[in-house]
Amino acid sequence: MRKYQFYQLDVFTRQAFCGNPLAVFPDPVNLSDEEMQTIAREMNLSETVFVLP
Repeated sequence: MRKYQFYQLDVFTRQAFCGNPLAVFPDPVNLSDEEMQTIAREMNLSETVFVLP
């Protein structure tokens, strides 16, 4: 099983644990489109971001 670092942020708020949660994967090395879609579905958030070069 591969491991990927990600950050979960709260956006559109000034308070922790409020607003809209967002997942950011800063380095999704060698992930296919299908794998990114599967990860996003598993995160179950309104937005999941994969930062690509």
